[in-house]
Amino acid sequence: MKMILALMLFVMQTVQCTTVEITETQQNVTVKLGDVVIIKLEENLTTGYSWQMDIPETDIVKVQENKYIASNTDLVGAGGVHKWNLKATTPGTVKITAAYRRPWEKNTPPARRFVCKITVE
Repeated sequence: MKMILALMLFVMQTVQCTTVEITETQQNVTVKLGDVVIIKLEENLTTGYSWQMDIPETDIVKVQENKYIASNTDLVGAGGVHKWNLKATTPGTVKITAAYRRPWEKNTPPARRFVCKITVE
């Protein structure tokens, strides 16, 4: 019986994960294996602008979700939020960058930039 309780306690401790939400630029976070990092950035697709996220091909974090969430309003032209869920899968550090721009304006500086560093322990 003690062995079963010890095993259950071990499993409960290892499956617990933390969710870290990032909404500001230049934010650095440190997470543990299995944790989920949520990046939420304001976006208004009606203006032609969108976030172009650069998440390096790496085993450190894996994208679980990448979606636009519209505002809960009837207002025409209202913006929303773009959301990325990243799961921490391997120890290491990864730098994530994004540019808020119109995709067809290649030679124009982005209206906004996003940079964060995620360290997985």
